[in-house]
Amino acid sequence: MSVPATLAALDEEIGEIVFTVGERHDGVVKTGTERLVTFSTEQFFRERTLREAERLFKAGAYHGAALLLKEYGQAARDAHDLAAPRY
Repeated sequence: MSVPATLAALDEEIGEIVFTVGERHDGVVKTGTERLVTFSTEQFFRERTLREAERLFKAGAYHGAALLLKEYGQAARDAHDLAAPRY
């Protein structure tokens, strides 16, 4: 059930996914060993956006690539500067 829930959360661009982990028996977490682990989807979305921006850049769509990268601020600043149109 974790995989379909994770894929649905990524499809909906949920920012954080929480999993129940712990010692397992027959695929089920044993009572009393449960722990919650949070997974941030930020890096997944950043890497996906960088791949899309790279495809746009290689196709000559520099402005489109720059617009995609703009939302990531300083982390992608060098890539944004590279893709930004020069007037």
